[in-house]
Amino acid sequence: MQTLAVEDEDVAAYDAIILTEVLEHLPDADAFFANIIKRMRPGSWMILTIPNGRGICELILRPGYYLKSRGKGLAMIKTIRRILGTRELTTANVQTPHLQFFTWKRINKLFERNPIRLVSFQGLFFTWVLLEPLFSAGRLPESMARWDYLLSQKLPPIFSANWLFLLQKS
Repeated sequence: MQTLAVEDEDVAAYDAIILTEVLEHLPDADAFFANIIKRMRPGSWMILTIPNGRGICELILRPGYYLKSRGKGLAMIKTIRRILGTRELTTANVQTPHLQFFTWKRINKLFERNPIRLVSFQGLFFTWVLLEPLFSAGRLPESMARWDYLLSQKLPPIFSANWLFLLQKS
C-alpha cells in the first residue's frame, strides 16, 4: 500500500473528502483543515467527525491520555483492562493522542473562517464511548447502545460524545 502526504494529493479530483476522527490528533488542525478546504473543488463535499472536546466522554477519558504517556500509567491502564476483561476505552494511544479538544464554538468558528457551508449536523451518542467496551465484551445489551444514541438525538449538541458534519465547499 502506498501512503501519500495530503500535500501531494490532488484534493480537487475528489467529489467528497472524509475526515473521520482526524483533526483532534493534529498539532495544527486549523491549518490542516484550511489547506484541505482551499484545495477542494467548489461544490464538493466533506464528511467530518470529531469528538466533542468538552463532552462527558472526553472529560472522563482525558486523564487516560495523560497516563498513557507515562510508563507506569500505561501499565496501570493495561492492568485495569485485563481485570475488567475489556478492550481499550479509547482509540487514543501513546502514538496518536488527542492534541486538540474541539468545543462547539471552536468548530463553528473554523467553519466560518473557511469557504465551506454546513449542510447537516448530527450528534452521535452521549456516553457510548464509555459503554462500548462493555458492550463489545458482551456485558451490556445492544439496547443500551440504541438508548444512548436516541438520548443524544434529544440533547443539545454540546452533550453529544461525537459530532458528524456534512459540509459543502462554497
